[in-house]
Amino acid sequence: MTTTIFDALRQSHRDVEELFGDVQNAIATEQIELAKMLFQLVSVKLTATMSAEHSVVYPRFAREADLLDEVTTALLEHSGISRMIDLLRVGGLRTDEWCEAVAQLGQLVADHTDCEECALFPIAGLALSSTASRQIADEYRAHVRMVSPIAGASITWEVPPPELAPMVVVRFKAA
Repeated sequence: MTTTIFDALRQSHRDVEELFGDVQNAIATEQIELAKMLFQLVSVKLTATMSAEHSVVYPRFAREADLLDEVTTALLEHSGISRMIDLLRVGGLRTDEWCEAVAQLGQLVADHTDCEECALFPIAGLALSSTASRQIADEYRAHVRMVSPIAGASITWEVPPPELAPMVVVRFKAA
């Protein structure tokens, strides 16, 4: 069976969820250095995944599934996630602050995942052909592989805007 974009994204979500669990377990057992190392892994995965969603997935969802508003919301959520990753990577936080920020990031990511899986995926799934869904998955995975080596070094990266639908001009007739 060939993987659809929805399968690929759900797998990425589960991988991130599992890594966050590992970070939280390390924090709970007061293995802070291990938690920080594991956080680096989850932050690389998140950064690469978000980059691929921005470049490959969201433009197609906006264009082919008419989900521009939903994609715009998802991009705003990604912006908050990116800022939190940056804070955790270089914020100079005390250990207790860092642990709290990790928990907050985990909640941001969980909320975003729920939004994607409960709102974006069902609607996009109705609009995309199975061929398009598999093609997007292939492009998504290729993009993740391409950006993963640099995602760990990224502190802040500019979020490209989604491809916007053509602007609609409304003209009113003179009365």
